[in-house]
Amino acid sequence: MLPPSPRRDRFRGLLLRATRCLLAGLAAGALVSCRPATQVTLELGTDAECVDIRQTSITTGRLEGLEERPAVTSTSACDPDTRRIGSLAVVPRGADDAELGVRVGWLA
Repeated sequence: MLPPSPRRDRFRGLLLRATRCLLAGLAAGALVSCRPATQVTLELGTDAECVDIRQTSITTGRLEGLEERPAVTSTSACDPDTRRIGSLAVVPRGADDAELGVRVGWLA
């Protein structure tokens, strides 16, 4: 066994505190992650040729009044090889069983 030294004791103290912080962080993360996050991921693609689509718009919200709402996002992206437009993660607000409407439109 090595004789005590202030430097070694300080290092052990720092290591012990770092370990405690890490364990506390892991425990807190485990408690927070008990419920999965509520989100809907939209994967958008098309059967049309990408050159025929100038703009894609997406509107989300309650079904009531969805047609009158402005788009939450729009894009001109479209991969001509896969015809993939993109993806969008939507995080609904309100109750877990609340309705969610999605409207996708495009300009040709």
